[in-house]
Amino acid sequence: MRISALNANGNQLHPVSTPAPDAVLRKTVRLARLMEVPIIVCMSGLPAAPGDSSPNWVSSSWPPENVTILEHQWEQVAIPYWRDFAFFAAEQSVQLAIQPCFAQLIYNASTARRLIDSVGSRSIGVNLDPSHLMAMGADIPSVIRALAGSIVHVQAKSDLLNAPIVAANGLHDGTAMTLPQDRAWNYETLGLGHPAGESVGMPDRHARCSFTRNYPYLNAEAQVISGALEGSFCLQISCHPLHRTTK
Repeated sequence: MRISALNANGNQLHPVSTPAPDAVLRKTVRLARLMEVPIIVCMSGLPAAPGDSSPNWVSSSWPPENVTILEHQWEQVAIPYWRDFAFFAAEQSVQLAIQPCFAQLIYNASTARRLIDSVGSRSIGVNLDPSHLMAMGADIPSVIRALAGSIVHVQAKSDLLNAPIVAANGLHDGTAMTLPQDRAWNYETLGLGHPAGESVGMPDRHARCSFTRNYPYLNAEAQVISGALEGSFCLQISCHPLHRTTK
């Protein structure tokens, strides 16, 4: 058994607390090199608007000032930071797998592609967690095609949609995870939730895959058991890229 990746999620682009998560991420990269672990999974982080002290997730170009905020976040904060960090990771012979997720600057295929193209380093890749993208309405096979050649790690996780709430409120939901019955979506085992989960194969035969448990309503033992079942299912569907199986 080998460790294929380490994970260090934090907000390296936070306007106030940046030094702490940056230090953790750098220590994790150094640790990965010592352990000969090839990949670090992390989030992109989320900057603030100019002059603000709290991160600001801009998911719409309206009102017009949002465009100005986004340009600041990208050009003044994110791109310079990740260019520097990619150089550091390359020195350590470690690959970064940035995970698109809501409430992060990198939250879909196009923002991931923009960062990869802007940084211009082979040390920056993508960690694909289908559940986060499903929760925003993305079609996972389309995401895989849009990020072809850039996905270096996969976290096997799906969503289960709560149809009546989705119909009334849409998918964006700030309801606590501990109230699953009141939410538009909840995390679920790949293949047992969102229909698209059945069509998620390994996007690249060299990509690594892990199984993530995010169920606040299950105890630790139940999460381990469900994780083992999920692993068995995913081994069946991951033999070929975009291979679809029938339950």
